Amino acid sequence: MNETAKNRAVYAIITLLILGSVWMVLKFGVNVPHWDDHAIRVLIDEFSWSKIGGLFKFHNEHRIWLTRTVTLIYESISGDTNFKFMMYFGQFGLVALMLLYILLARHFKLNSLSLLFLALFIFNFSTVENSLWGMAAIQNHCILFFAIGSLCFLSTSYFNEKTSFIAAIIFSILALLTSGNAVLIAPIGLAILFFLGRKKQMLIWLGVHTLVFAIYFIGFEKSVSERPHIEDFFLNFLALNGSHFYPILDTIFNTKLAYIFGLLNILFGLWVIFRLFFSKDTNEKTLNFLAIQAFFLGTLALVAIGRNDYQVETLLSSKYKIYSFLIFGTNILFGWQFYKSQKWKYALAAIAVFLFLNAQVSYLGLLRSTHMERVAYTINLKHEQRHLKKTAYHLPTFNFEKSLSIDMAEIDPSKIDSIAFEGNHLLFFENNLQKFHDNYIWLKSKDSEYLLPLRLVKGSLFGTVEGIAYLERRNFKTDVYQTYLLEVSDNKAELFDAVKTLKIEGIPYTEAPKNW
Repeated sequence: MNETAKNRAVYAIITLLILGSVWMVLKFGVNVPHWDDHAIRVLIDEFSWSKIGGLFKFHNEHRIWLTRTVTLIYESISGDTNFKFMMYFGQFGLVALMLLYILLARHFKLNSLSLLFLALFIFNFSTVENSLWGMAAIQNHCILFFAIGSLCFLSTSYFNEKTSFIAAIIFSILALLTSGNAVLIAPIGLAILFFLGRKKQMLIWLGVHTLVFAIYFIGFEKSVSERPHIEDFFLNFLALNGSHFYPILDTIFNTKLAYIFGLLNILFGLWVIFRLFFSKDTNEKTLNFLAIQAFFLGTLALVAIGRNDYQVETLLSSKYKIYSFLIFGTNILFGWQFYKSQKWKYALAAIAVFLFLNAQVSYLGLLRSTHMERVAYTINLKHEQRHLKKTAYHLPTFNFEKSLSIDMAEIDPSKIDSIAFEGNHLLFFENNLQKFHDNYIWLKSKDSEYLLPLRLVKGSLFGTVEGIAYLERRNFKTDVYQTYLLEVSDNKAELFDAVKTLKIEGIPYTEAPKNW
């Protein structure tokens, strides 16, 4: 295969990966606000041009100007607030990031096959936590584009020096208004300009960012978390760097292995730096590699500090995993040229394909359970109409809703095998669920109803599986409820009366709103 044909094949596969990522949102995304999305919804509902300053409100590291602005523009055009559009916009941020890497590869004449491996790391199911959450999709995906764009404009001569510098400043400010880890761009950019010997631009860069930072940190509240012990910091940092290998085939293993993979990821990067440093005519390439990896590694260091009270398993979740993938992928992109042995190249290719397939297998279940949680939340919001009496947002409808009627329920006392208390939760267990159906517990009283997703916990590959549903009793309405099991497939929905009556006592609970 000649070089032109190979490049076309690579770009065709990358396009398919992008389409697969968009399909993920189409299939599993639900147009419903999740957690902090409600702050966006309220701002849009109450917005007037006299309150334009509200677009720039923030709380500590949460910078969501871009999210608010994108949503406001969409609402002004369509007349509706659409959280699924926000998810798609987040995917566009990843596409823009991929385009930046393609420009880098073409500029430095890097191997196109290594670009394909990088695309495997960007467009996979491990982004589920960010991709299916409107605000997080825009914030956590677009920051990657703005940050890497700013650093690349500084260190790479895409345009003339003045134009590239102005573009770098604009991208840096946009990044600061998008996510908190953008604070890393200023010192990294200053170091780039120092190494390039651009003293005048250093002063301008420093002046602009000093002014922006002065505004940026107004209202910043000190975190309640204690400073991490130095050993805990390094362990968390290593685990975050190795999270692209965790879990393996949907199996949770000892987190110490994540430390090992994280160390190997860092050592791989150091090897690439060493080879770039001692190669001819690679100063610009080395500077780009260092700048990009400094931002990724710096972000994981900030997470290791700011989330030091999190369990390691939480740090290994998909929310921060893309940084680990990007560190490994960038190592491959810049280091591929130094592998002369085909065996090493085949090994790297095999690892890249395995990591992609592993992400698809490991996070497909989370995709389904996240989708079910959002669907259940939508149904519950419809019943409660809480905070949604006057809003530009309209709840979506689902085909199975017409099945949620006690008159359509089939009596089956064998459904819902057991019920138990655990702290503030009420747990429902069912041991005979269809693996490829969406299964829910439906609680119905005279005045209230509530839908709970059943999470699959274990079972055979093609047969029945066990499931568990959690009812959070805080702010739950105390009443006597009948219990039903709802099975939903693409073609039909079936409701079963489990013939079980429960008096569920809710727990009063209030939480102070965040200053967003």
